[in-house]
Amino acid sequence: NTLMEQKAIPAVMLNSGHTMPMFAFGTTAVLLPPNDELIPIIIDAIQAGYRHFDTAAMYGSEEALGLA
Repeated sequence: NTLMEQKAIPAVMLNSGHTMPMFAFGTTAVLLPPNDELIPIIIDAIQAGYRHFDTAAMYGSEEALGLA
């Protein structure tokens, strides 16, 4: 296996007929880093294959996720 090979990420079928990846990248922390530090972390997660991001307005991470 090489780093460039993508593994299939397990997904669940929703009632809507759409699928949702079973692994999510959480975007909250007790002390959330500023956007200039958080954006590269999210980009790394995207490059690693994450497509499901757990976020909420109360986390304060939505802007960084959108910019990434």
